[in-house]
Amino acid sequence: MKKGRISFLLVLTMLFSLVSAHAERDISIYVDNAQLKCDVPAFIDNGRTMVPMRNIFESLGAQVSWDGETKTITAQKPDVKITLQIDSTVLTKNGASEELDTVPTIVSDTTFVPVRAVSQALGANVKWNNEAYAVYITSDSTNTGGNDEPNVLTYTEDGLTISVDLSEAEAHKEVGGDTEPVVTMYAPDGRTLSVPQSEVEAYKGVGWYTEPVVMMYAADGRTLYVVQSEVEAYKGVGWYTEPVVTMYAPDGRTLPVIRSEVEAYKGVGWYTEPVVMMYAADGRTTYAPKSEVEAYKRVGWYTEPYTPPKSSSGSGGSGSASYGGSTHVGSTVYITPTGVRYHYSASCAGKNARATTLSSAQASGYTPCKKCAR
Repeated sequence: MKKGRISFLLVLTMLFSLVSAHAERDISIYVDNAQLKCDVPAFIDNGRTMVPMRNIFESLGAQVSWDGETKTITAQKPDVKITLQIDSTVLTKNGASEELDTVPTIVSDTTFVPVRAVSQALGANVKWNNEAYAVYITSDSTNTGGNDEPNVLTYTEDGLTISVDLSEAEAHKEVGGDTEPVVTMYAPDGRTLSVPQSEVEAYKGVGWYTEPVVMMYAADGRTLYVVQSEVEAYKGVGWYTEPVVTMYAPDGRTLPVIRSEVEAYKGVGWYTEPVVMMYAADGRTTYAPKSEVEAYKRVGWYTEPYTPPKSSSGSGGSGSASYGGSTHVGSTVYITPTGVRYHYSASCAGKNARATTLSSAQASGYTPCKKCAR
């Protein structure tokens, strides 16, 4: 009970702040068209208008009594007797119990009761005028306690639901309520927003979702935002939760691989681009990424098996040279990593010499040796 009192006082503090900031929103109470003068101003709690107990009961012609020991309120007319208890949700009318959605309470030594519930229990009719911000009570109504207006469910952003009469819905909005369910919407950048249900489709139209979203990636570079509940379905048709890289095997196979696994695939012989088999003059082979083929050619590798040139005797002609009594066919020459000349003789080139083609040496900027390649 103490916890309920504290919670109510917090709400009331907020309400009093609103009233002081917006004095024009004070609630007026009229009984049979005469304004009820209350000892303490009425306020709205849980979507219900609360009024001082003694003022409302006496204005409706009921005798009211208070039992301080049990904190029980009794109001009686010739044909009706009702009882309420502080912080209790039960209203007893002529021995029959009814459930309240807002409990009687004490604020600053004044007992407050929900005006609609007690007025209707005493046979009066109750109307709310939002424009006037006023409650109108007709005591001679044939209403015997039923609610003459439909209820609506009020939802607040923390998920609390409250039953509010349609005529009081606007009043409830004034203190932070909303008269329809609230849906949490999610943006691709991680933001969230609480939106009235009637606005959900509009928010979807500008890129919000009703559940968290995940960026999905296709092997061809496309991207797509997918709600979390559909991620596995998209994986099943070739989408991924991170960027995808096409990997290449030496035998021509390709495979889409998520970026985080690329290094692992490299470790077992896959490449991030097409590969070419390269051949050395000494019989070695290696795979080279396509973008590095020319670089390999410049240092003596070939794109097909190397065939040593045939030598021929004679005085030499076009495409051959003579050095030390030997004639060399011009298709094969020797170069060194630090030299600038190509040689027809390996011994002339030196101990670091390696074989390459004449055209490759010339393309790499090598010039003929003045001794052996004249």
